[in-house]
Amino acid sequence: MSYPPRIDSRPPVLPELSFQAEHTAAGAAAVSGVNDPQVLHDLEHALGDIFAPHETPQNKPALAALVKDRATQLQAMGQTAADVERLLDKATRMDRVTLPIQGAIGSTPFAVASVLLDRVPDITAKAAESAAYTGFVAGSMSGAVDAVASGVLARATHDTFWLKAPDEVLEPVMQEAKAARSNATLGSRTLEAVVANQTFTLRNVVRGLVATTLTATKGPKTAAAADTALSSAGGMLAGAGYAVTQRKFDMSAHRAGPEYLFGRQDWKKQYETLRDCSPARDPLINGGKRLAKLPVDILTDTVKSFGKAISATSLAANALALGGGGAVQTFARSTVKHAAANAGLPPAAIAAADAAANVALSAVSFGAYGAIGVVTDPASEAAAHALQHDLPPKASSMAASAGEALASGVKAAGGVLSGSLQGLSAMSGHLGLGTAAERGADSVAGLANQFRQRPGRSNGPQGESDV
Repeated sequence: MSYPPRIDSRPPVLPELSFQAEHTAAGAAAVSGVNDPQVLHDLEHALGDIFAPHETPQNKPALAALVKDRATQLQAMGQTAADVERLLDKATRMDRVTLPIQGAIGSTPFAVASVLLDRVPDITAKAAESAAYTGFVAGSMSGAVDAVASGVLARATHDTFWLKAPDEVLEPVMQEAKAARSNATLGSRTLEAVVANQTFTLRNVVRGLVATTLTATKGPKTAAAADTALSSAGGMLAGAGYAVTQRKFDMSAHRAGPEYLFGRQDWKKQYETLRDCSPARDPLINGGKRLAKLPVDILTDTVKSFGKAISATSLAANALALGGGGAVQTFARSTVKHAAANAGLPPAAIAAADAAANVALSAVSFGAYGAIGVVTDPASEAAAHALQHDLPPKASSMAASAGEALASGVKAAGGVLSGSLQGLSAMSGHLGLGTAAERGADSVAGLANQFRQRPGRSNGPQGESDV
């Protein structure tokens, strides 16, 4: 038995009006959520979990107030805990794209230095007689170029992530929490920097394999040309890998994460921008704007970047790690190649031995470069803060204390001297010495007056005196 089709008394929703219906329903839900205590409770719970890793007995009230403020404003914006979760997932995906790009850009100076050292032999010509000295010059120059160029690129690469923020934009409680987290993990940060920098060692592994293969098949000249290209392009890829690896460490140690989005002073603007932006279009637009300002940054920040290049951290990393490591590395590679050549090994075997020495020693050099940067940076910042902020007030205070002590001493000495003179005057009056002195002075004055009043005698015709 068949049944007649059921007729729905409700009018159909046309396709072109379906979006409007959904939007109206979502708007109604958002309005109802603004006054829903459960929505506020869920937001506070979600944000509390985000900030929990940074909570201490000292900052617990401040963090609780921060969570309450953010949750209240999010509810007023019509947001729910589910909305926040979706938005943080979007931020994670967008940062995942930005990370390797910024890492590659940050390694561009090293890539440029590699090409210059290969294409302009005059840079190390004066050190050519010593393999160690050549390596020191090459390593130090690479580090110096990187330090200066990184300073020039600082504005273009500043505050580019959603889930990581510079200190100056964070709320005071989060500034303190970030500093405490960084100081508490200094040892692990050092080890993490050593590991993250090994992406450059992996680049050298690839360089060695390619150099060995091309030396055996195409000859040393082709291998050398390919090595220059791999050194530069591979350096940028290694920089991208370093950035991705370091972010994983930062996220696990809570040096990056959603708390640095909601802990910003301008968090609401950032949240709304993230909510409304296009993951495909807006990063390209923002990157284009930053690159357009790069010529101005070069003009304004180059001199300042040279100053940073001679900071304690930069000098230690460049001179000790890259310069010293380059010296040991180049000397060892030269020794290995000479030994292999003297042993009568073919060119491919010599290239393989050279690559093995390069990989082994570069791992130490790059690891030391990362470790020294982490260890010396806090000491350098503390010294700079002491010289710029702590020392001037102390010096002024010491100078003021010394001035007050000197004034008091002079005043006391003056009182003693005045009392002594008064005592001597009284003593001389008591003994009659003052009257005798006055009489003697009067006698001398009278005798002088008599000599002045006597007429002078004239000389004789022959010029002789009458006397």
